[in-house]
Amino acid sequence: MTSVSTSGQFQRIQANNLALQERMAQLRDQVATQKKANDFGGLGSGARVSISLRGEMKELESYTRNIDVARLRLTTQVEAMERIGALAKELNGELIKLQSDPHGDASVVNRIAENGYREIVSLLNAKVNDRYVFAGGDASTAPLPQAGADALFAQIDADLNGPIANAATSLTTTRTTVASRGWFAASIDPDTSVPPVPTVPPVTVRADRSLDLEYGVLATNGTFSDNVVPANDLPYFREVLHAFATAAHIDQPTTPAELTEFRTYLGSTQQALSRATGELDREVGGLGSVGERLDGIAKAHKDLTVHLQRGVSDVEDVDMADAITRLQLVQSQLEASYRVTTTLNRVSLSDFL
Repeated sequence: MTSVSTSGQFQRIQANNLALQERMAQLRDQVATQKKANDFGGLGSGARVSISLRGEMKELESYTRNIDVARLRLTTQVEAMERIGALAKELNGELIKLQSDPHGDASVVNRIAENGYREIVSLLNAKVNDRYVFAGGDASTAPLPQAGADALFAQIDADLNGPIANAATSLTTTRTTVASRGWFAASIDPDTSVPPVPTVPPVTVRADRSLDLEYGVLATNGTFSDNVVPANDLPYFREVLHAFATAAHIDQPTTPAELTEFRTYLGSTQQALSRATGELDREVGGLGSVGERLDGIAKAHKDLTVHLQRGVSDVEDVDMADAITRLQLVQSQLEASYRVTTTLNRVSLSDFL
């Protein structure tokens, strides 16, 4: 006996068609986006893994940005210090020639030294993203304000005051002036504490979890307990400023006695400048080592990020070949179901009489 299809059977077929349509739409989205779902909710048990991996990647991205900023500041410092070193070596050569040439023209060295002094002041006030790189934690304040640099330059002129009559006295006077505090920003060169301690915090970079690296140098690169010439040489930046400021104002000797003192003064200044240049070069090397360490950490972050990205891909990305195969299968099932539905719609009571 043949039975007539019931309403319940037809509704089940329709429900199956709707489910197949929904599944096909989902598979089409997966093929189009190459993702298993459009949100974490569609990942099921993999959602927690994906969120965790993405959190780690975000943290590494933050550390990498910190390192990029630090490397830029370090690079700016190194380039400025290398330029200062080059200027110092050039002046050193001029001082040696002037010292050995009885007919040398001091005015030529004066002009070279004054131009070099102005450039060095500008280099010590170098900025990255409007932040002074030689100012330590007080990056919004110029480490060597123009007013302080000009005042120091003028004071050296007043200290020398004509041809050198006594090299030892002149050296003591000018070196005491440069050693004095007040030329640089107070935050990195305070004039009240004994011994003076910069009030700015050191510059650090959070390069990794629980890893803060200190880097960079201050424009003062050293201070003194009182305004007298220290037992040792001036810190290298001050020594360079001393050499350029004095060379810019040293006068041509007019007598044999003045020539002797002139040469003695030049010789002492030239030797001190050579030592300062050597210290500056060593400091540049130290900054380079910090930069290399930061580069190594950044590379480790990059490698780990690649590994984490693979993990995220395993959880979130769809297997395209499998998704396309399943899409074609569902499409075939839906087409077959549509044909059955069409056939049922054509059945009438007369077909069973």
